[in-house]
Amino acid sequence: MTAVKLEPGESQEGLIRRFLKKVKKTDLLKQVWDRQYYVKPSAKNNERRRRRKRVLEKLRKQREAEEEFRG
Repeated sequence: MTAVKLEPGESQEGLIRRFLKKVKKTDLLKQVWDRQYYVKPSAKNNERRRRRKRVLEKLRKQREAEEEFRG
């Protein structure tokens, strides 16, 4: 759980800013959104495969472009 305490001389706006930074750093909101709905394990695996395929395709295109540039 993310918690912050008001430090001496700190404004409430500063406290809120520090809290929001901490929440972003821990990816707490992402976890909340991910857990909002149940996703079947097979659907998670399919999404991972699709994401990986996109990344690999992008890398392949970059390599081809580099080879074309050199050659």
